[in-house]
Amino acid sequence: MDLEVLNAVEERLEQDFSQFQVSTGTTVPTPVRAFVREVVLESLELRVPEWQQRGQNPGVAINSAIIANEVSKSLKRILADADTYDPPGPAQKRIMVVGVLRKIHEHFCGVFPFCR
Repeated sequence: MDLEVLNAVEERLEQDFSQFQVSTGTTVPTPVRAFVREVVLESLELRVPEWQQRGQNPGVAINSAIIANEVSKSLKRILADADTYDPPGPAQKRIMVVGVLRKIHEHFCGVFPFCR
């Protein structure tokens, strides 16, 4: 994978996680962020032919913005629909790993991190 693609995707993931937290008041815990990041990077590293069939080669820097946008659109849908936990007391509501996993499973096609 091209370093520029990697950087663009990682930066977009962090932006999206932060924007989601601010707009919803729901925390995206570190384990959720790490899990999503690994699913995305694994797809970009191991599923290059499928990305290429869709005209998006992760090995070419010029595709970095397009790929980051694809990942972002999918991530936003997943976060919006994932199960959350709202603990009693002053603790903040948070996205659950199992909630994200369930949504990925429902939408996963093996090419984009979450694509249906």
